[in-house]
Amino acid sequence: MLIPSIDLQSGRIVQLVQGDRLAIAETDPEPWIAKFSRYPRVQLIDLDAAMGRGDNRDMAAAICRRLPCRVGGEDSDGPFDAADAAGAHAVIVSSALFRDGAVDTAFAKTLA
Repeated sequence: MLIPSIDLQSGRIVQLVQGDRLAIAETDPEPWIAKFSRYPRVQLIDLDAAMGRGDNRDMAAAICRRLPCRVGGEDSDGPFDAADAAGAHAVIVSSALFRDGAVDTAFAKTLA
């Protein structure tokens, strides 16, 4: 299954090449919503939230209202309530689930 991904940073939809060189930076989500509307799932990653430098909740909410999104980018110190409120179909938990080389069971319980 092909799952397209939208990365958010500084209030824009971005594409980073090699993780640092900016290739795409657009403030209007509409073309991306139209482009990805034919897919059964879309991955939406808030790079700012993942790095602990703020968040893009308003843009994420606007996209989640229109596309079936799995949302990632929250860290273990931040609640995933915003993703739920935005209409996310699922939350992606990656490194947020691990602390000090082990599964953070207290954090995992908050997700249940």
